[in-house]
Amino acid sequence: MKNQQWLPDFLGIGGTRCGSTWLHYNLRKHPEIWLPPIKELHYFDRSPHYDSPSHLATGQLWARLFGKESHNRDWRSSASRSIARSLVSDIRTLPWKLKYFGGRYDDDWYASLFKPGRDKTRGEITPAYSILSARDVAAVHSLVPHAKIILFLRNPIDRIWSAHCKNFVTESQIREQLALPQLDARSDFLSILSNWRGIYPKQQLLIEFYDELKVDPEGLLRRVYQFLGVDSSSRYVWPELRERLNASPPKPMPEDLKVALTRKYEAQIKGLSDLLGGYATQWLDDAQATLGTRAYATKVAWRVDESGGDSSTATR
Repeated sequence: MKNQQWLPDFLGIGGTRCGSTWLHYNLRKHPEIWLPPIKELHYFDRSPHYDSPSHLATGQLWARLFGKESHNRDWRSSASRSIARSLVSDIRTLPWKLKYFGGRYDDDWYASLFKPGRDKTRGEITPAYSILSARDVAAVHSLVPHAKIILFLRNPIDRIWSAHCKNFVTESQIREQLALPQLDARSDFLSILSNWRGIYPKQQLLIEFYDELKVDPEGLLRRVYQFLGVDSSSRYVWPELRERLNASPPKPMPEDLKVALTRKYEAQIKGLSDLLGGYATQWLDDAQATLGTRAYATKVAWRVDESGGDSSTATR
């Protein structure tokens, strides 16, 4: 592979709604780090089998331009919007974006995307990589075996609520979406950890908690710098570090929904507490408090079934 020397040094794999925008914003300001003009490349999760953007699913440019499949229509929409932004706001990114959208998608093309960062620590951040199957994680490893992997974790209940407050407006829309079984993968952190830890050695994985963004963002960012091997001195800890980026609109979670999600994810949270401790143990304490102090005495108790369906049961 002629471009192998440009392959990324690190991958930010999420999770989704776990602080990846904050991480991208701050890493791209560091003079020793290079990130692509587009935050999420979606190369390794480009298969339409994944519940993530698959606009890179088609290798041939002519098929992307004229194909009627949804992922080809998505490619045309993404390409036109992104290229238009370059023409309006930063023409310097246009050559890179033309390569990104116009290339033949293979490993050599992927490596070539990082050539502009040849003198720096190169990486990309695509949260959907967290849901890759073990087989696809192995494929990532075969291409970038020495890459460092960054994973941020968040209380699954809060992550789900944040994701749907971001994308849907009404409570009924949120409840409908929460009943979809394919959405569970992004909160199944035990499987995510198993898939990535099963392939990459421990020293190449940095696992952090979203909670640190509120408690100690400076310390969190410096640990990431140290993990990547770049200058972690205070001059690269920015004054705006505590600013919220890509935040969901503030909206309280209905109590019956909180109880339902807590019941659904209690075992997941307990497994994370046993495995990692730290903030995951606080999540477990919160979950047990929610279930222990609530007698499920709402007039209509909405629940999330393990199968992903939803139902309402009247209580008397």
